[in-house]
Amino acid sequence: MFKKIKLYFFTIYNLKAIQIFYQIFYLFKKHLEISDKMYEFNYKKFIYLNPDKSFYNNKSFYSNYKFQFLNIEHEFKNHVDWNFDKYGKLWLYNLNYFDYLNQKNISKKHAENLILDFIYDYPKIIEGKDPYPTSLRIINIIKFISKNKIKNKKINHLIYNDSKRLLNNIEYHILGNHILENSFALIYSSLFFDNKSFYDKGFKILNKELKEQILDDGGHFELSPMYHNIILIRILNLLIICKAYEKRNLELIKLLENNVKKMLSWSSQISFNKLRYPLFNDSANKIIPEIKQIFDLAERNEIKYDLIKLNDSGYRKFSNDNYQIIVDVANLGPDYQLAHAHADTFNFELYIKQKPIIIDKGISNYNKSKSREEERATHSHNTVQVDKKNSSQVWDIFRVARRAKVISCEEGVNYIKGIHDGYKNIGVLHSRKWNFLKKQIKISDEIFSKRKHKCRAYFHFHPDLKIDNIDNTISVESYSKITFKNFNSIKIKEYNYSPAFNQYLKSKVVEVVFFKKLETYINII
Repeated sequence: MFKKIKLYFFTIYNLKAIQIFYQIFYLFKKHLEISDKMYEFNYKKFIYLNPDKSFYNNKSFYSNYKFQFLNIEHEFKNHVDWNFDKYGKLWLYNLNYFDYLNQKNISKKHAENLILDFIYDYPKIIEGKDPYPTSLRIINIIKFISKNKIKNKKINHLIYNDSKRLLNNIEYHILGNHILENSFALIYSSLFFDNKSFYDKGFKILNKELKEQILDDGGHFELSPMYHNIILIRILNLLIICKAYEKRNLELIKLLENNVKKMLSWSSQISFNKLRYPLFNDSANKIIPEIKQIFDLAERNEIKYDLIKLNDSGYRKFSNDNYQIIVDVANLGPDYQLAHAHADTFNFELYIKQKPIIIDKGISNYNKSKSREEERATHSHNTVQVDKKNSSQVWDIFRVARRAKVISCEEGVNYIKGIHDGYKNIGVLHSRKWNFLKKQIKISDEIFSKRKHKCRAYFHFHPDLKIDNIDNTISVESYSKITFKNFNSIKIKEYNYSPAFNQYLKSKVVEVVFFKKLETYINII
């Protein structure tokens, strides 16, 4: 019982007062429901979206009642069940996002019929009325009917009611990327309906949150490359729309333009050749269009950006002709919103000769499950675990209690060194230093403590690679030989690599046991 109390205390302690207030407030507040009343609204014109200046969403709709989300396919019989939760809440949310309206191969008739089917069931819909899926649905439906010049009072009524309900149910209890999506949706609705109340609320939130959530080096403060790029796409698309809009709002355009340039800079650096981002924290592939498409879209719309030196996001990249490495010397993120954080302090991903070598384990689901716990744990990342404990106390699906802090960080042209206190409850500090040479990376781990502790350093390899162990050296095909010094034992184990949701690929992880110091030499062949 005492452990449970401590868990909740350290989780709640870091929340903002507004989050706690709205957590309680929304427990008692009933969501607004759609009514038979047709609201009066000023509906003048569609937002013009030029398909040549945007890109299509990933394919998720295949036939009248067949969908695929998170790599799970399901076909409904005769009618879509908009409350279908067999595959978890995130799959259900995706069904209610309506992203598929803007995929490449969907017919106008099928798409419109899906919206009308949803409207028919609207009074019975539950999770689909949550503010987050409501926000994405508003955006996707507006984009679809604008592009296809559809005039349908029932659909307009749905968008308006969704927007009115969202206006009264902003996710102040969550904040983070959720409240940003709320603000994007309200601004889309404000343009669509020429509605001042939607715009005022949306802009007020967006202006405040972008200042807080987009760091000086351009990274999104939740430190998930996937969510960073989701928000980047949202800002980029809205910027394009606003520039083409009849009543150009220069204040909004300036806000979007400044942030999109910063975020493009961060994305270009926290990626491998603008093709793939590291799967740090909650990140997965196949959720958004490819990174290259984002940069192509920015280029087509003549959006230019300057590179900003990586700083307060806590991620760093070092590269030369032989390798690229992205390292994490960051704190977990904003203390009041760590839903997507992992116990991964001092994690890294490594590419050699454009090939993924050492990678993050990835995530497979957002369900309350052993696999979710496993994927957030320290031993699932390329860092050091002490006494089989997590460096940060991740628990449940999205919660963090005690969390590691990087208490020292120094860096030069060819090195970076950090110390974190994630194990201070057992009297331990962990120091890790990377030295970057032309054909070698040296990693020095050291444990500071008055007592002896059993430590394990983990190195997760890409499944395409063959790994061999001879004495103190790991051979990685024709790419690298990795040598260890001051270790107790080396084991090669198997792990499940999840490059995307609900995908599992067998691969190899190297576990190196040591007690005080460990030196790792990654030699490039």
